[in-house]
Amino acid sequence: MLRLLQMRMDSDCIFSGYEISPQAFELSKSRENERLHFKLQDFVEEKDVYFDLILVLDVLEHMENPYDLLRDIKTKSLYKIIHFPLDISVRSVLRDQIITYRETFGHIHYFTKSIALRMLEEMGYEVLDSFYTDAFIPLPWDTIRSNPLLLVRKILGKIKRGILRAPRKLLFDMNQDLTERILGGWRLLVLAR
Repeated sequence: MLRLLQMRMDSDCIFSGYEISPQAFELSKSRENERLHFKLQDFVEEKDVYFDLILVLDVLEHMENPYDLLRDIKTKSLYKIIHFPLDISVRSVLRDQIITYRETFGHIHYFTKSIALRMLEEMGYEVLDSFYTDAFIPLPWDTIRSNPLLLVRKILGKIKRGILRAPRKLLFDMNQDLTERILGGWRLLVLAR
């Protein structure tokens, strides 16, 4: 993500990434350059740092206590962009998908838009903006290539989603919050101070 942002930002922007997973850190090292640096370290343990912006993308749902992270980063930047998966919807509850999210993605906390925004408010954050993002998660090409049946299923799934997307998009255009609460499948991107 940082490398993609760097490619689109002004050349005097410096990017710092923190990773606690040694495997993810090794992957990130190949993207490092003179303006993009990574550390194998828990960001909250970093002392005396201050950034213009901190990105917290799909992290809080994995943490035992997300309030601790929100408290710890509050003074480390003026702005935060936080991305919340919105796992709770009428559809996900009726289909009993919450446990699947736990097993598949490692989520231990579940959010709706209201819960996410309330959490930030309770921590003293000012929400400057928020909007829904699509929850599409692409599979790595190596995974698809090693399993041709998966490729066929992905293509058929794409056709099916295309057919079902029209009424879903129409409902979303009429009332985003209600459609998300009923059908689910979106995430919430929040800019907070």
